[in-house]
Amino acid sequence: MILLSDDDGLLDRVDRELEQQLALLSRADVARSALASSVSIKVAGLDEAFEVSNGYAPEHLIVAVRDARAWLPLVQAAGSVFLGDWAPRRLATTAAAPTTCCPPAARRAPGAA
Repeated sequence: MILLSDDDGLLDRVDRELEQQLALLSRADVARSALASSVSIKVAGLDEAFEVSNGYAPEHLIVAVRDARAWLPLVQAAGSVFLGDWAPRRLATTAAAPTTCCPPAARRAPGAA
């Protein structure tokens, strides 16, 4: 996961919230391992955030800004784009790509070995 923001306060709040939630998890070690390659990046502004994002070309891009639709033309490289804070990314990826939620055996065609 990559978090891009021009707001230092937001980046700090996200880091603190992650630590608070990790402290409550019985499998915090697993979550920490999953988050080990995550990074928060301070950008000068939203234009720079979209430049960085387009260079990275994320599989899933969540545009969580005011008037997210107005920023959509700046997205040049992303597998899927979710607009707004309340975009149902998990539901959308599950509906669009059911293999992301099913164990390998459940994805096999009937009668396949």
